[in-house]
Amino acid sequence: MEFKKLIIILSVTILVIVVGILSFSYAWYAFGDASTTFKDVKTADPDIGIVFSQTPHVNTTTGIPISASDVETKADKNSFSIDTTNDKLKGLQIAIEISLVDIKIANELKTSDFKYELLEKVDNESKKIKEGTGEDFTGDKLVLKPMSSIEQGKTYSYELRVWLQDSGKSQNELMEKSFSAKLQVSSAIKK
Repeated sequence: MEFKKLIIILSVTILVIVVGILSFSYAWYAFGDASTTFKDVKTADPDIGIVFSQTPHVNTTTGIPISASDVETKADKNSFSIDTTNDKLKGLQIAIEISLVDIKIANELKTSDFKYELLEKVDNESKKIKEGTGEDFTGDKLVLKPMSSIEQGKTYSYELRVWLQDSGKSQNELMEKSFSAKLQVSSAIKK
């Protein structure tokens, strides 16, 4: 009887150690995978200033398709800025990643007619960071800007646009369909 108890106790102990090692290994891998280009990182503290003009939630129901020339004025937009001018950030390297998470998209919108783009503006210079179509939404997360360094002491302005592009053919089956997601900005710092 004594030998059976010892075997059971040893088995449970070994199982707990193996589970602990696997958990720690996965946590280490997940953190390392999130910051592959930015070594020795930690979550930004002090935090960089992220200000959403409206809300981080993107909620749209497709309406009338718009032409490519009308995207700037008629597309649904979410704007936000990232301020790195905080004195506590001086001498630190900063990296950010911008993603759409918790994506819910109607199957009909997983087409090349449903479009999105992310624009970045720094020092009055604007550039397109990412653009794509509804075909890109295959999971519940889409990285718009991979983890990359930004300059300390500047303000970065972003605008995410989503719209149904006029293709010249009937798109009635694409109208009144919903798309929702949340803009997520992850940050990291390095001394």
